[in-house]
Amino acid sequence: MPTIHDVAKLAGVSRSTVSRVLNDRPGVHPKTRERVLAAVRELNYAPNFAARALKRQRADAVGLIIPSSFREPRSEEPRGYVLTEIIRGAYNFFTEQRLALTLLDDQGTFQFYQALFERRQVDGLLFIDLEPDPHMVERLKELDVPFVVIGNVDVEDVVCVDVDNYESSRRVVYYLYQLGHRRIAFINGPQRRFASQDRRAGVLAAVAELGLDLPTTYDQPGDFSERSGQKAMQRLLEADPRPTAIYAMNDRMAIGAIRAARDAGLRVPDDISIVGFDDIPVAPYIRPPLTTVRQPLYELGAAAARLLVQRIAGQELSAQRVLLPALLVERESVRAWPTEG
Repeated sequence: MPTIHDVAKLAGVSRSTVSRVLNDRPGVHPKTRERVLAAVRELNYAPNFAARALKRQRADAVGLIIPSSFREPRSEEPRGYVLTEIIRGAYNFFTEQRLALTLLDDQGTFQFYQALFERRQVDGLLFIDLEPDPHMVERLKELDVPFVVIGNVDVEDVVCVDVDNYESSRRVVYYLYQLGHRRIAFINGPQRRFASQDRRAGVLAAVAELGLDLPTTYDQPGDFSERSGQKAMQRLLEADPRPTAIYAMNDRMAIGAIRAARDAGLRVPDDISIVGFDDIPVAPYIRPPLTTVRQPLYELGAAAARLLVQRIAGQELSAQRVLLPALLVERESVRAWPTEG
């Protein structure tokens, strides 16, 4: 196993210079720094996290708290891709900072998380793509330990990083309106999820701003599964007048809606337009390719990891809730509609 001495010898520098580079300290010439990093890569050298932690009273490790459903081989709400991309963004940033990672699921108690800090096993916690128990979050705040939530939580003064679900949904309605659609219906996600609430609020705001009519039947419940999207679409196709465009608040429900439209003998987008949310990997390959909102999943993970490292370093953060913009990806499931009236 290579040592810091081996790195120093290969790079032609002192061990102290290698240490300054590995700890990202100033005072090293850029060319020297690059030479040291090249030697680290060539030797595949990994710093001894445990030894560094003992010396500095730090774990040099973070806990990534993920939903226990991530471990399930199958789920009614497949979220593997979403979670994997978020974790990848966080993982790459943490490893660049030479922080070890511990994956934990969300079944841990407050006492469990508290013990991780007391035993100096982690320096901070990152709650990934879930809405943690607000009572536990309140207690973690009282303990004054560094943590960041990806998503949202109903607790004040907690650092959260999320997609701007409200503005993204508002833009979907304006996009459809600009294409001539006036009868716009939508399929909600689970009511308990903050993401669903924000997306629905964005739709309602745009509908009010544009002066659109929104019959009760145009506001359909869903649970982010394909089955719920299919059933919601079946109900929407019975509405009078029938909507010309459907906004499903995730791609799985949009796929279910497309299936229901086909079963009813309708063509997408010739007879009805459909928009999704997420831009999952299959979205460009279904028929027709799905117009959808792409979440910045990798960026979410990286941004949250950066904020957690700042919190661990004791920095005061100016914003408690950071919202990242999403991108509307136009494909072939939407078409312009002759403006009515």
